Amino acid sequence: MITSKVSRKGLVNIPTKVRESLGIEEGDLLQWTINTRSRTATIRVVKNPAEKLKAKYIKSHCGHTIAFTSLISIDVH
Repeated sequence: MITSKVSRKGLVNIPTKVRESLGIEEGDLLQWTINTRSRTATIRVVKNPAEKLKAKYIKSHCGHTIAFTSLISIDVH
């Protein structure tokens, strides 16, 4: 298990081992989905946000889908 601490301002560093394992790089986006019932969060790593936005545009106008994501699940105790 890898642990991070939340700062007074609510900031969290992503440990090197996690960044390397998931290929998280500067500029990537993290999308959070919260499940209050189970007290868990799922974090989706969006690679190359410009391509992700382009994929949304293509999907809404041409019916194509492009996904550049990895998933992280977090259990909140």
